[in-house]
Amino acid sequence: MAAKSNSKRLWPHLSMLHTPQPGTQFYRVTDRGRSWADVLSGGGAYYSSGGRYNSVQQRTVYAAADPLVSIAEFAFHKAAELQMFIGGGRLNAQPLAAPPLPLAYEQFLWCFTLNHAPQMVDVEHPLALHTFPHQPFELLNPTSDAYHRTTMLASLVRQHPNPQQPAVGGILAPSVRTPPSHGYIPQQYVFFVPQNVLAIPGTLVRRWKLTIEFKDVAGQGVTHQTREIAWARPWIRFHGARTPVPVFLQRPNAHPFMPRTGYQIEVKFA
Repeated sequence: MAAKSNSKRLWPHLSMLHTPQPGTQFYRVTDRGRSWADVLSGGGAYYSSGGRYNSVQQRTVYAAADPLVSIAEFAFHKAAELQMFIGGGRLNAQPLAAPPLPLAYEQFLWCFTLNHAPQMVDVEHPLALHTFPHQPFELLNPTSDAYHRTTMLASLVRQHPNPQQPAVGGILAPSVRTPPSHGYIPQQYVFFVPQNVLAIPGTLVRRWKLTIEFKDVAGQGVTHQTREIAWARPWIRFHGARTPVPVFLQRPNAHPFMPRTGYQIEVKFA
């Protein structure tokens, strides 16, 4: 009986595994204070209180092949951070100072390739849903601070035996914050950083300065008189490089992001 039980825990089929094509360009957004050495180290996830697919002290890199996915995911968390700042504080304390206006923040958008792209578990694949198991709607839970179920799923993927293939190096998951369109499902690559390396080996392709600004519902910069902020429709602008951010062909009606040009994007909050 023990042998039969163990066999059920092995990979039932390799079709739920996804390996990115060699040379695939990935994107990640970071704060301006980060260097290239930080981008693939997973240090941000390690020192956080936990993320959607990582526990505390689990080095994990969240990236995407579609630059818009990385931007939307980062913009959501920046908005949530600002919302907590605006709404924080005790009722019996002095009101908090307002954040500096306008609500415009400079980040870096990094483009890179991986020297050896790992096998990823596509957690929306039917066999993955059967193997672990989990519910499809758990993957798109819009909450920003309750990740227990997906964190547990990631731990099961990390620990799952796979004797016939190299160890699984991450998860391919749907992007919660990027709106889908016309059959296109935005996805995130969640890379597990091995314990015995400082960072996932990769090559920097290019870096852009990225400004994310939250404006009012009319598209004007936020002032002290602003009543409503359009959190779900921030504006982005690239500068610091003459090269546009390449088009992601799998996204319908996609276009390159030209430098010094403002674009309004959509971010899912629920």
